Amino acid sequence: MARSRVGLNDIFKEILGSGNVYFNPPESLKLNYPCIVYNYDSGDSIFADDSAYQFNRKYSVQYISKKADDIMSDRIATEIPMCTMGRNFVQDNMYHYNYTIYY
Repeated sequence: MARSRVGLNDIFKEILGSGNVYFNPPESLKLNYPCIVYNYDSGDSIFADDSAYQFNRKYSVQYISKKADDIMSDRIATEIPMCTMGRNFVQDNMYHYNYTIYY
C-alpha cells in the first residue's frame, strides 16, 4: 500500500492528540497551539536496473508550542520512522521544533 499525505496527517493527529495539524496553511489562518505545520519539500527515488522502484516524499515539519520543554517534540522524533530533528528556534514566545520526514 502506498503511503499518502493523508496517512501522514492521521499519524500527526494521533501523536498530537488533537486536530491542530495544518498542511500548507495560508497566512491568514489562525493556528491553534500546540500544532504541527507541514509541507512538501522534495523527494528521493531509489533506482535499480535503470528504473525508479521506490519514491519517498520529503516533508518539512514544524511542531509549534508555547512550552519550552515540550515532550511532544521528542515523540515526533521517535515515533515517526525516517524522521530527523533539525534546528529549533523561538519566535514571538513560541517554540518551533523542525523536522525532516520521508514518508
